[in-house]
Amino acid sequence: MSFQVAVTPGPDELPINIDVENMSHETWVDRFINCCFGLWDAPDLAEDKMMQRTFVRQDGQLRSLYKINPWAGAESLKTFYPLQNHQHHPCWQIQTSIRKLCPRPVEEGIMMTSSIDDQFTVSVAFSPPVLCIFNNTDSAFACIHAMPLITHLKHGQCMRVTGKVYFERGGPEACWQQYNSDLQLWTS
Repeated sequence: MSFQVAVTPGPDELPINIDVENMSHETWVDRFINCCFGLWDAPDLAEDKMMQRTFVRQDGQLRSLYKINPWAGAESLKTFYPLQNHQHHPCWQIQTSIRKLCPRPVEEGIMMTSSIDDQFTVSVAFSPPVLCIFNNTDSAFACIHAMPLITHLKHGQCMRVTGKVYFERGGPEACWQQYNSDLQLWTS
């Protein structure tokens, strides 16, 4: 596999392009890239153990994970949120006391976390297809993830995955609006 990442900082965002080349002798089907955005060095963002300031889009609304995650508040937890338009994936079979699959899927591949004072929201998102989004809540690894999907890539083929890390002033609605604008460009 050849893997190249180009990151170009902007004032309110961090555009990301990931170029992937399949150098193996097999065709890749439904492989994913785990893109982690760590919040552990930003206490105003990271300290959200109850998941009240971390949001996803479900049923046409932005919802805090506290409202949709039956394990909210667990000491150490990794929860996967599958997208409603994607089938079940074998990686979700591994369920443990700290690794869970949210019972209800989300609409879009963006997860957002707002600061304690609700002045800023950060998120990570990628162009479709996205397998799922997930988060970790423990003292060492407070982070949010988006997992872009490589649906079908033959030997020698290349593809580009486009995404962004957003830094928005305001709450999750402002962040989602910027993502929605980018999503229109990514899918046109």
